[in-house]
Amino acid sequence: MLNVSIALRLILSLAVVVAITLLLWYEKAVAHQSGILIFFYLIPIVFVAAVFGSIPAIVAIVVATVFAPMLLYEPLYSWHVADSLGWSDLFWFDLLGLAAIKCTVALLRPMKGNGDPRGRARSLS
Repeated sequence: MLNVSIALRLILSLAVVVAITLLLWYEKAVAHQSGILIFFYLIPIVFVAAVFGSIPAIVAIVVATVFAPMLLYEPLYSWHVADSLGWSDLFWFDLLGLAAIKCTVALLRPMKGNGDPRGRARSLS
């Protein structure tokens, strides 16, 4: 049962990435927006981290990083990114995404002990 739960979480997180990728690809095709479209992945990935946990969110970041150059950066339908600024966008997206996942998971983790955020400091005084 545990493997089914993990597989379902991964499939749903990949579905979120596919939906956002198609939405951003459509935006780029219609409005001819170039630039920092990849950063619009962050809110859905934080949502994935909050609902499904850190591992599906990290998989979502990896998948988004692999397929974003193909659909969002020139030349389209190629993993080659013509502009070096695009590579820096991908790097900062990965770094910011991992930090957002870590913060989201840490904030949603239940507190341990007696509920005092200061931990042992209160019992020692």
